[in-house]
Amino acid sequence: MEGEWLQGVFGVVGAIVVLQKAATLSWSLLRSLKRYTLSRCLRKRFVDTYGSWAVVTGGSDGIGKSYAQELAKEGMNVILVARNQDKLTRVANEIGMEFGVETKIIVADFSSGQSVYAHITEMLQGLDIGILVNNVGVMLPVIQTPFVEVSEEDIWTTVNVNMASVPAVTRIVLPGMIERGRGAIVNVGSLLSMVPTPSYAVYAASKAFVDFFTQALCEECRGTGVVVQGLHPGMTDTNLTKGFDKFTPYKSLLGFMYPSASTYSRSALATLGYKDYTTGYWAHGLQAAMVQTMPRWMAIRVMGYNFFRVRQKILQSKQNKTKTK
Repeated sequence: MEGEWLQGVFGVVGAIVVLQKAATLSWSLLRSLKRYTLSRCLRKRFVDTYGSWAVVTGGSDGIGKSYAQELAKEGMNVILVARNQDKLTRVANEIGMEFGVETKIIVADFSSGQSVYAHITEMLQGLDIGILVNNVGVMLPVIQTPFVEVSEEDIWTTVNVNMASVPAVTRIVLPGMIERGRGAIVNVGSLLSMVPTPSYAVYAASKAFVDFFTQALCEECRGTGVVVQGLHPGMTDTNLTKGFDKFTPYKSLLGFMYPSASTYSRSALATLGYKDYTTGYWAHGLQAAMVQTMPRWMAIRVMGYNFFRVRQKILQSKQNKTKTK
């Protein structure tokens, strides 16, 4: 009799937990749809609201390039910062010709560390910087790798590019924004910042740093006229995902969860000024909601297993190619 009573209690508790999780997920989905729908209807005049120039780090490829194009489409002059001068020049010329805005380039290899920032400071001196997009990032090595196999060089490159660049470049432009009483800083993190991720321990931790820094800075800047937004994309079709995207179900089975860089950037930019913390894209919002409803230990296990399986497929594919040569 006592056993049946306990079984009934556990059943009720289990049902309550399941309903609570389902309600939380449903509410997250409704908020996500509302956010992305309304933000597209309430677009603002970017130059009037923020300023005439936008700075985009990592602006020669992927999300950075697409963000620069979207900002230029809104009438903002664009400054592209990256390490490859030829790519920067080509993208800057394309944007200038297509949208009729001014463009500048700054050649800077963020993996070099502190030495690059004096040049960036000099190049931005005296400009009305309205928006800063801290987008530059690396995902090293290319295949998912246990931490014990990660090189010291990859560790420091990740720290310098993914972490140090965000506060360092922000420090250059933020004083001017606060003085003018307007501006926006967009720090590009990752969906992986939401949960410690085995086989991506350093990368996920570097993006968690971006998340914490952004949320703290957002609160510091509240009331100054400067907007600070944390952007946390999921898997997007960029150079960072080349080499393992075909080994995941996103592109073949769930294409809507794997947007192009231009689709993602258009969606994310529409949320600026309306949401401080966002994945930037509705389908990535669904992924985030699912991850966040799991217990932390379960999310870690699920993420670890998924990336382990992808790694195995990539290694098997390489072995097969070697055998056929």
